[in-house]
Amino acid sequence: MATSSGRSRGFTLVEVIVAITVLNVMVAIFCQSALAHGQIVADLEEWCTSSPVYFVDPQERPLARSLGWPADLRDAEPKAHWESESGGEYEVEVLSVTRDLATLTTVARVSHRQGSKP
Repeated sequence: MATSSGRSRGFTLVEVIVAITVLNVMVAIFCQSALAHGQIVADLEEWCTSSPVYFVDPQERPLARSLGWPADLRDAEPKAHWESESGGEYEVEVLSVTRDLATLTTVARVSHRQGSKP
């Protein structure tokens, strides 16, 4: 004689509803993460392919200026504005360029000297 248990095979309606709810939450989180990733990649691609205007930023430390250390080239308006004592233009040589992905800034080390007057 076979004994039958009180529980039949399969899942109850409550278990199915809970499983579907959990899956829906997981899909929503995945979609939100995918959209955020796409936006980050788009912003990064735009930043890497852009051609910003660079500003020559003088050394802030007097000792560095007196030793002739190079100025900085930044993609943001410099804090201190400066002009040549004798007027004219500067010849600027870019020594290196560093792009910081965390802050989305570009900093370049440059060397500059007073250009010849035309």
